[in-house]
Amino acid sequence: MKFLNHFSLSKDLRDSKIIEKELSKLTKKNNYNFKIFFLIDDNVVTCKDVVFFYETNNIYSDLLEKNNFAYIGKKAKTIFLSSFVSKEKLSFLNKSNILEYRNIREVLFSNNREISSLVSSGFQLMQWKKDNKFCGKCGFKNRFLSFENSMICSNQKCLKRIFPRINPTVIVNITYRDKILLARNRNWKKNLYSCLAGFCEFNESAEEAVERESFEETGVILKEIEYVFSQTWPFQNNLMLGFQAKAKKSEIIIDKHELEDARWFSYRDLVFSVNNKKLILPKKHSIARNLIFLWEERFKN
Repeated sequence: MKFLNHFSLSKDLRDSKIIEKELSKLTKKNNYNFKIFFLIDDNVVTCKDVVFFYETNNIYSDLLEKNNFAYIGKKAKTIFLSSFVSKEKLSFLNKSNILEYRNIREVLFSNNREISSLVSSGFQLMQWKKDNKFCGKCGFKNRFLSFENSMICSNQKCLKRIFPRINPTVIVNITYRDKILLARNRNWKKNLYSCLAGFCEFNESAEEAVERESFEETGVILKEIEYVFSQTWPFQNNLMLGFQAKAKKSEIIIDKHELEDARWFSYRDLVFSVNNKKLILPKKHSIARNLIFLWEERFKN
């Protein structure tokens, strides 16, 4: 089975967990080096188009307020962290105006797996901490437990624990005979087409979600729905579940509230449109592009 792991932490980074209170001990011993990358809203701080890592042996410096960072993983003697900061906080590092701010989506697709997975994981954890400062049950402040990436309510009478939320999302490569169904959202950049996708709803299996999304958005009824592979995606904390399916009929009825366009492409049409810049496909590391690759393989031999 193929694994789409460009945005997932590798095993050597994922294996080691460090309890938050031990981070200060490691700092004092000076045995470890901390590498921290910074997030400003949906931007990553970079230097000459490379993700900027601030290196220190003291994570409780003036730059990093306590608890304003997320532990991502450890590799050898290096511990990786992420932090939300303001431009003002970084001003002393940017005296020569060498730091830049790149959209996180660009960073995810323009780096190798290690950097992309660190950014993806670090962004998700910091966003989750930011969105869950208070207990949803009693309203008291939550306390972060980095050794298992969870939060616990500070109210001793409550002690409710929460974990990072993961939203299951389906995405499907739909074919009819020798053609593939691709669609575009009206908010996407011009000429970008992709596979149909959507969130799983309450009390619904992933396969049922595939069936429902296809019918709701295009009126296409499916058969032979098969799971293929999955991929983590940091925005809205998605776990993308990839499927392939066949359409019973080729007729399309577009839901204009959901889609701007949807159409069938033959392999020849697809190649011609891409080469003539009339069609843009998703980035190569995305699950959508890999589902399209899967269909293209049928025609390359």
